[in-house]
Amino acid sequence: SGAAATASTAGQVDIVTTDGPITLVGIDASGGNATGGGTGGAGAAITITAGDAGADETHNVILNGALDTTGGTGATAGGAGANITVTADNDLTINAPIASGGGIVDLNAGGSITSATAADTITTTSIVTDGASGAVDIDAGTSVNLAGNVITTGAATNGAGGNVDIDTVNGGITVAGINATGSGTGASGSIVLNANGTDADVTLNGALTTNAAGAVTITADDAVVFATTGNISATGTGDISVTSNTAVTDGDSGDGITMNGASFINAGTGTTTSGAITLQSTGANGGPIVAQALTTRNNTITVNSGDSVDLQGAVNSGGGLVDVDAVTSVSSTATGTITTTSLATDGTSG
Repeated sequence: SGAAATASTAGQVDIVTTDGPITLVGIDASGGNATGGGTGGAGAAITITAGDAGADETHNVILNGALDTTGGTGATAGGAGANITVTADNDLTINAPIASGGGIVDLNAGGSITSATAADTITTTSIVTDGASGAVDIDAGTSVNLAGNVITTGAATNGAGGNVDIDTVNGGITVAGINATGSGTGASGSIVLNANGTDADVTLNGALTTNAAGAVTITADDAVVFATTGNISATGTGDISVTSNTAVTDGDSGDGITMNGASFINAGTGTTTSGAITLQSTGANGGPIVAQALTTRNNTITVNSGDSVDLQGAVNSGGGLVDVDAVTSVSSTATGTITTTSLATDGTSG
């Protein structure tokens, strides 16, 4: 359990099997609250490792309860959080929230990493005023499928957001929302989703959000799909890049980029120059691109397909260049307008 409510520092928790699985009800390594005023106690690190010494079978890690390393609260200041590291020889299943209070969350699996419900969130936001949030690094041998949001927003008033990196060796990535924004003047984290393997797709079911200089980079060896609820907002100066068919092999999902329904990409509006937007499915076997609304401020929007391009939403560069290229055809619906007019007084259009 967490430290007593006397601003105590929590104790570190290490659970390691040499050759076996791990199933946990939960671990509370949070710091104690400063009940009489002062600074809250610091959280302590959690390390969970399921090994396979004989290299002859596979062992899972199942988290059926919350992992918590946040610091305790205090009238003067909150306590520092601590890192959480989970390594599974085979699959990692997340059935409860993970919170680090500013520490790094590092999840690794030889197989898949999965969370089943929206309640299974991963949060690294610090409770320390102006505290920087921890990064989230997720590496899976096969697939990553997260139903819960990943939240690395900076703490008030000016805390920096944490980076989010999700990589697979041979499998797809499906995510809900990811928010890596900084608070106030705090720097934003970046978001990187990288799905490797011939048939590896990236699917966005929620919003990916950064600000300041936080970039968003998505690469898939096969296809990238935006659900109707999927979108990207990088409203500072960070670039947004979405690339399918990075392996130039013939995947089973068409190797293109599909933005469905009300999905959108927003790199910012107004007169200040923001990040560029790039959608590309180039190379052998590059698939079609179906784009919904694309918006940036005085910067370039590039849509480059190894097959066809279909613009189904408004494309607005706010004064920047719009470059659309396709091997076969370019088409648009009535709502697929292209506007390059600058919003700045006396501004030059793209």
